[in-house]
Amino acid sequence: MSVSIKGKNVLFIGQVFYDYHTKILNEMERQGANVTFIPNKFHGDGEISNFDFIGLFRRRLMPFSKKRHAKYILNSIKCRQFDYLFCIGGFTITPHLISSIKGLNPNIKTIIYFWDSFKTWDYSKLLSLFDSVYSFDPKDSAEFDKVGYLPLFYTSEYKADASIQKDIDLLYIGSISFISKNRFVILSKIKEYSEINNLKSFIWLYNAESSKGLLGKIQSFIKNSIIADYREYIKLLKYSGSPFLKSDVLKRDEIIGLMKRSKCVIDIPIPNQLGLTIRTIETLALNNKLLTTNNQIILEPFNNVQCIRVIDEDTPDFDLEFVKNDVKCKIDISHLELKNWVLSVFN
Repeated sequence: MSVSIKGKNVLFIGQVFYDYHTKILNEMERQGANVTFIPNKFHGDGEISNFDFIGLFRRRLMPFSKKRHAKYILNSIKCRQFDYLFCIGGFTITPHLISSIKGLNPNIKTIIYFWDSFKTWDYSKLLSLFDSVYSFDPKDSAEFDKVGYLPLFYTSEYKADASIQKDIDLLYIGSISFISKNRFVILSKIKEYSEINNLKSFIWLYNAESSKGLLGKIQSFIKNSIIADYREYIKLLKYSGSPFLKSDVLKRDEIIGLMKRSKCVIDIPIPNQLGLTIRTIETLALNNKLLTTNNQIILEPFNNVQCIRVIDEDTPDFDLEFVKNDVKCKIDISHLELKNWVLSVFN
């Protein structure tokens, strides 16, 4: 039996990632829920802070930061009753916070969704706190019986438009950081291969180092002093002279416009990630062809070799005909449209 959230009060504690949290909030409201949103703040825990004494200092402060934000959440909701608690990610979530929310709302149903792998952020210890748990990572779902597998979603803007001419053969839009430094090498090879074979490519690789604040720059300086791999990464960015390495981010409407003009979109998740990226889902929603380094996609029920190909990171060559041919890719992933995704989460 399908559960409706119409008229239900939902406490949404979600990670802020571009405007995806807003899209989810708006969809829940469109389905009739009364939603209270509170950001799920990052407090310095996790693997990306492990390199230096600043990371150590932040982790020392983490319990106090979490406690302060939890107090803010509880003070914000103490005069309201909620039917559902919906969380995205760990960060702020602690046993004390969840037990306190349940204490204020004895009949509340608790749900959490992870759009990062436990290998990146290990919040598996939180599973027992929730009635329902979902992850975008099939490996985490297979390892933990309580975790349901639910890929990411696409929003209504990502609908195919046959009236738009597809004048871009290959498209990549993404970012690079130390954890995803493999993207630069792979894209350089793809760019060279495209030029040799007269393919029109558009590659926009945002350099996250270029927009760091003072604390981030200090951390980078320390890492550069003591970590050899990080030094090589910085040299790569500084001296590559690559025309596709950018210092600014494209706007959402610009990205959607470029994707609608593209025949084939490239997807390069971070190393060892099995969960499908949101770019993968959006690409297939637009009926575009997909080149990805993620082998997991061949196990998905919607896999179609006419529209999806896996490329090797070391030698990312691909079949030119796959890119050039006019095969119409219409893969049904309507169950992942945001309105249906929200229904899946609450059912």
